[in-house]
Amino acid sequence: MKRWLTQRPGGVSSAPGVTVQWNQEQQNIDGFGICQGHADDLYAHHKRSEIMNWLYGDQGLRLNIYRGEISTFFSPAKNVYDFGFDRNVDISYDDPLFDLLGQESDPAHAELYMRAQHWVFREVKKVHHVEKMIFSAWSPPTYMKNKLGNISSLKVLQYQNYANYLVKFVREFQKNGYPIYAISPANEPEYAASWTSCVWLPGSTTLGPFIVNYLGPSLKKANLNTKIIFGENAQWSGILGFILGSANYTANIINLNPRIKNFDVIAAGHGYEDPITKERPAIAPFSKALQRGMPVWLTEVSSIDYANIRWGIQDGLKWAADWHRYLSDANTSALIYWLGAVPGRNDEGLIYMDMENREDYTLTKRYETFGNFSRYIEVDSRRVTVKRGCDLPADLHVSSYKKDNKLVVVVVNVTKKHVQTPLLVNGINVESLQRVLTDADHRWTESNVELINGKYILDIPGESVVTFVGTVK
Repeated sequence: MKRWLTQRPGGVSSAPGVTVQWNQEQQNIDGFGICQGHADDLYAHHKRSEIMNWLYGDQGLRLNIYRGEISTFFSPAKNVYDFGFDRNVDISYDDPLFDLLGQESDPAHAELYMRAQHWVFREVKKVHHVEKMIFSAWSPPTYMKNKLGNISSLKVLQYQNYANYLVKFVREFQKNGYPIYAISPANEPEYAASWTSCVWLPGSTTLGPFIVNYLGPSLKKANLNTKIIFGENAQWSGILGFILGSANYTANIINLNPRIKNFDVIAAGHGYEDPITKERPAIAPFSKALQRGMPVWLTEVSSIDYANIRWGIQDGLKWAADWHRYLSDANTSALIYWLGAVPGRNDEGLIYMDMENREDYTLTKRYETFGNFSRYIEVDSRRVTVKRGCDLPADLHVSSYKKDNKLVVVVVNVTKKHVQTPLLVNGINVESLQRVLTDADHRWTESNVELINGKYILDIPGESVVTFVGTVK
């Protein structure tokens, strides 16, 4: 064995091992997903169903969460509602409606938006049977808001009307075969964006009372079991004193509104860099929410460097290390990436679409390393504690999950060092183990792991993400 190890290319690090503490359970895993709220380009692409299969199908990421937008188009005026269920979405690819791609300022674009959304809804629910459809409101309907310069906010006298509108939204979707798992009344509530947005001022002292006094009671009165997502600030945590990340934002809401625990809520945040320092805030737990037994979700994150499209394994490893930290350091129960598929002119997506010929597309290594988590960690798995051998490289990240008799270990090796190390699972026997490799040259390549002297040896090449899937007894 030692002679074989020394012959491996790139240098092999021998280490005491990875020990999975089978009975030390952490958070429940609710799943993995993407947002495809901006669906026009996907809708226009000739391989759109194929792309959706790469996201939600068995051959692809096997996602179980879809995040959509509660659009202002759904209620363009007081007492006027159009949720789009009467649309024919099976139009020809040469339909003149597609001439409106990229022309969001044109009032006629609303029709393209509506049909694109409903095509995605149908694909997600009717074709891929996604169990968790969640929706966030970038803004309440325009007629419910005040506007001062570039900042708009919900009128206080409209709080109940807005709650009633959200209830109507949930009911209409449910009636048409789209039960909604959760809604968020405020996407990035402290960010006055250049696109459609709404600022909840002053901060968490307005959103919390809206949920506790209006939205929560209205959903209960309507006998709807839809969960409420709160938080969703652009930053996960804060760096500067005046940048209030989602961790503190959700903690403030919980502290000021203790009755929020009477409702079925999810504390959530986004994972973007600090707008002042251009640094990424710490990926830390939402301690207050976790103490109250509330699940914590990452509901949006992506690259925002639109000028530099990244395809390769270095980018995939960067994101895989982040996903490890959200799951292991922040005890996050769900990971939702921003956009599944984007036109190839920006770096926000997991899949890049060529919109010149509307035929070609590319799966990124970011996409592939996400799959090492989403394909193998099943819904309602529990993360379990892992102890690392002291000789393992610092930039080699290990997490483990269990469900029934299934064991999953995900290893992210950011280093160039080839690592082989034994696996030990305390309190249980491992019957079989399979290795799933993603690196510069492989995507989810499977092989069996053999017992050697009564031990399974985890073989982890440099610059790779490897998922080990086993059965236990």
